[in-house]
Amino acid sequence: MAFSEKNDNCKTIRYRMSEALNRQMNFHADWVQVHITQCPRCRRRIGGFNRVALGISLIKIQPHQRDLLKRANQQAINVLQHSLRSLPQANFLRQKQSAPSFWKRLAKYTHSISNAAACLLLLLLMRIGIFSGMEKFQSTGEKAIRQHYVLNLGEDLTDDIFPA
Repeated sequence: MAFSEKNDNCKTIRYRMSEALNRQMNFHADWVQVHITQCPRCRRRIGGFNRVALGISLIKIQPHQRDLLKRANQQAINVLQHSLRSLPQANFLRQKQSAPSFWKRLAKYTHSISNAAACLLLLLLMRIGIFSGMEKFQSTGEKAIRQHYVLNLGEDLTDDIFPA
């Protein structure tokens, strides 16, 4: 997961947390505001909550090291009995490295891939002749409309509407 994706995810979670708190207790309700202005204890608590919310919003996200999975597996294996530690599966877990999936690695190239696919589609449509077929369809439609005007208005008025 890229840094910006994690950052967006954290923003979403913080937003949902504040929405849940607001649904639980609306801090903007008049009775809450009156009570906070009159009660020093609640004013301190709300001030503390605001400082915590500010602190959470200022936390910078740091990506995990690539060997995090390997270290976590090693800690888990150290808790196992000695006979289980020497199994081949335990050795496999000791060497396991976290790696993003193929789709996660490909995600940063989606814009470029979609542009290339659109270009290829246009080239394919041009090769097939879709656009030339559209021009034929348009000219046939114009001829049909012209014929309709000739039948209903006459040749001279139609020539004024449809110049040659």
